[in-house]
Amino acid sequence: MNDLTQSQQNRLDLIVNKIKEEIKTCPFVIKKEKADKIREEFEINEHLFLSILSNHVAVNYSIPPISKFHAGGASRGTHGNYYLGSNLEFCGLPLNESVHAEQFLVSNMVMNGELEISLISTSPMPCGHCRQFLRECKNSDELLVVVSNRNSSFGTQEFETRKLTTELLPFSFSGLDLGNTVALMENSDFNYSSVSDFIKVSSSSSLSPCQEQDNIDSDLLERMSKKGLGFLKRSYAPYSNCKSVVVIHCQDYENNDNNNNDNNNATEYDEYFHNDDIVSRNDDRIYCGVYLENAAFNPSLSPLQCCLSSVITNGEHYHNIHYVLLIEIQNGSISQQHQTHTLLSKICSKQSFHFFVQHLIE
Repeated sequence: MNDLTQSQQNRLDLIVNKIKEEIKTCPFVIKKEKADKIREEFEINEHLFLSILSNHVAVNYSIPPISKFHAGGASRGTHGNYYLGSNLEFCGLPLNESVHAEQFLVSNMVMNGELEISLISTSPMPCGHCRQFLRECKNSDELLVVVSNRNSSFGTQEFETRKLTTELLPFSFSGLDLGNTVALMENSDFNYSSVSDFIKVSSSSSLSPCQEQDNIDSDLLERMSKKGLGFLKRSYAPYSNCKSVVVIHCQDYENNDNNNNDNNNATEYDEYFHNDDIVSRNDDRIYCGVYLENAAFNPSLSPLQCCLSSVITNGEHYHNIHYVLLIEIQNGSISQQHQTHTLLSKICSKQSFHFFVQHLIE
């Protein structure tokens, strides 16, 4: 129920439109100077600003075709920039493949080089899964979560904060219980001696060396590999020691009869994409996502899930996914290959994407 007055609603709409203009040029990030300007113009405090970001901006970019439930999150990093996150669901796959808004939010911060969450607001309150995921972050003992109601908070401007570890997740299990002393969002070196040649994946379990007759764009794969390796240090895998990164290249989708006959699953998500709201794409349309582990294992975020968050923040549709490259350790204790191929095959046309693996050799 909307309990705002018409005057409050009009003011809120003006603020939201200002924020949307900002994320057109810097997807899912509001730079400190821009945020300060908006807050000063509309005379709003930081807690209200975060509440508006999570309750009235981030939720609009959710992709929940199963639950129809829109969740959003917003946070401030150590340098004063603000970040957004939204929930993602995938038809035809188990519910645990979903990306929670808080996971999207943290992955957005990681991929933008942030090292710590200073303050966070979510809509609604974080579920247990997300509280455990946030527990992994640097200085989570001090993390404050802003509690607000979607509409009345704008009228009253009254907020409460809850401390993650003492109020939202008391007596918590963490990496310390497993002897881990590093934290998510702390960059760490990763040494490998070389990388393998590119290997084409034709099914979740079928690998074959790339052949000349495959008509592979080798230059594109090399650029994807170089970019992915640059982000590898941001992967967080203290429990498996299997850092990994997924790199996706997008191109404009050609809607032809062959693709229509191939049961293009991506059309199930059409209503959720906001290409007009986000107009700034990477010039090379190459996006990366890293693997982020959790001490409780299940809340871990795969590199593909992280990468899809990057794809969406840049206004790309799933059916634009063209080349996909997974870079992971050869013969590691875990592998992302099967999960990556399975998820891709559910959200893309089989003819629209090409999947490759490159192994890190220690």
